[in-house]
Amino acid sequence: MHNNMRLAISYIKYYRKQAAILFLGICMSVLLMNGIASLVYSNQNASYENAKEEYGSWNYAIPKNLIDENKIIRSDSEYELNRMGVYCSAPCEAAGKDITFCYGDIQYLEMNHRILLEGAYPKHKNEIALDYYALHNLGMDYALGSTLELRGERFTLTGIVSEGAKTADNSILIFTDKETVLDMDEASFLYLEFSDAKRAYEQFSAFLQKNRISCPNPEINDGISVYIGAEPKETIIDIILTALHLDECNAVGKLIYLFGRLDNNDNLLQKMIFAVIFLFGVFIINSIFRVIVQKRKSQYGLLEVLGIDEKNMFAAMLMELVILFIPAYFIGGILGIVVAGFLFQGTFKAAMDIFALGFLLFLLFLVFCSAGAIRNMRKYTQTEKMKDSSYRKSCKIISLKKHRIMGTLSRRFILTKKTAFAGIIISLSLGGVLFVSSTYVADNAKQNNEHAMLTDESLYTDIY
Repeated sequence: MHNNMRLAISYIKYYRKQAAILFLGICMSVLLMNGIASLVYSNQNASYENAKEEYGSWNYAIPKNLIDENKIIRSDSEYELNRMGVYCSAPCEAAGKDITFCYGDIQYLEMNHRILLEGAYPKHKNEIALDYYALHNLGMDYALGSTLELRGERFTLTGIVSEGAKTADNSILIFTDKETVLDMDEASFLYLEFSDAKRAYEQFSAFLQKNRISCPNPEINDGISVYIGAEPKETIIDIILTALHLDECNAVGKLIYLFGRLDNNDNLLQKMIFAVIFLFGVFIINSIFRVIVQKRKSQYGLLEVLGIDEKNMFAAMLMELVILFIPAYFIGGILGIVVAGFLFQGTFKAAMDIFALGFLLFLLFLVFCSAGAIRNMRKYTQTEKMKDSSYRKSCKIISLKKHRIMGTLSRRFILTKKTAFAGIIISLSLGGVLFVSSTYVADNAKQNNEHAMLTDESLYTDIY
C-alpha cells in the first residue's frame, strides 16, 4: 500500500498538467452538482415556508367525534405528532353575508398563524375576536369594546387577531368562546401536524392504526400537501403512462403534466435533475481519465514488465484519483454552495445531504473507473502497450477515388471508436437535459422569490 501511494504521488508530481486538468474537472463537476442542489433545496424550503404562511402548517383534519383527544397517542416509532388543535365551527347567515362562528384552541391558532394583535381572546359568552378583514366587512369600528348584533344577540369585541391561513370557503370568521359555539349546530375537528422528518402520509396512516381510528376521507391541507407528501406515492412509470394517455393534450401539454407530476410527487423531478448532474460529472471525469490512461499506456506496460501485477496497478490508479478527488470535491462543493448562496435571494440552506451522498457516489465511481481502466488495458498485448502512441502510420490520399468525402471522413474518424462516439452523444444529451432542468429550477426560484416579496403587499387586498 505504501509503495502504491508513493507511485501515485510520483505520477501526480511528474504529470502535473494532467493532474491539474483532472483536478479541475472534478472540481467543476462537484461545483455544478452542489450549487444546483443547494439552489433547488433553498427554493423548495422557501416555497414550503410561503405555503405554510398562506395555507397553514396543519397536515390533516379529522372529525373530533372519532376519538377522545385526551386518549390520543401522540408519538410512536413510525410517527411524531408535533401539534394537535381543536377547531369548532357553526355557520351563520346574516345580512346576506357568509359568517362562521368558530372556536380554536392555542394549537389551532398557531398552526393557522392567528396571532393576537390587541386585547384578549374570548373567554366568556358573547365575547368575540375578529381580524381586520372581518371588521371591514361587518362594518365595525376598529376598537376594542365595539359591539355587533347577530341572531338577536349582542357580541362585544375583546380582541383583534391577525389575518391567518386561507379557509376553504373564504367566509367571515368570528372567533368566540368554546361554549358559545357548542350551543350552536356545530362541527368539531382535530387538526394534526406531523413531523417533517418523514412523509406525512405514512405518519398519518401509522397514527390512525395506532389509535384505532377509521377515517377514510380526512381533510388534507392541499396547499402544502406536495411538500409534506400527504398523498400516496406514485411511481415514475405510472406518471409517464398517465401522461402518454392524455389524449386531450398535445405533446407540450403532456410534457408540462409530466414535469408537474414529477415535481409534486415526492420531488422526483429534483431527484432526476441531481441524477443527470451526477451522470454529467461522471462522463466528464471518465473522459479525462481515459485520455490520461491512454497517454500513459506505455508507462503502465513498462510497470507490468517490471513485475507490478493488476492488483497493485489498480491500487495505484485508485490512489491517484482519490488523492486528487478529496481536495477537489471539498473545494468544488464549498465554492458551489457559496456561489448558490450569492445567487439565491432569500433564506439560503445548503443541501448537505446531497453533498454527503455525492461524496460517496463519486468515490464509488472512482473504484469502477479504475477497474474499467485495468480491464481496458487487457485488450492490448505487451508489445502494443509498450508501443509509442505518437507513432503515425503512412497517410493515403483517398479523395482522389472517393466522391463523397464527408461520408468517408465520418466512417474513418468519427465512427472509428463507436463507444467514444456514443459517449460524446450521451454527454451532449445530458448537457441539454441539464440546461433545460437548470432553467426550470432557476425560473421556479425566481417566481418563488417574487411571490415572497409580494406576500406582504397583497395581505389585505380583499379589504380595500
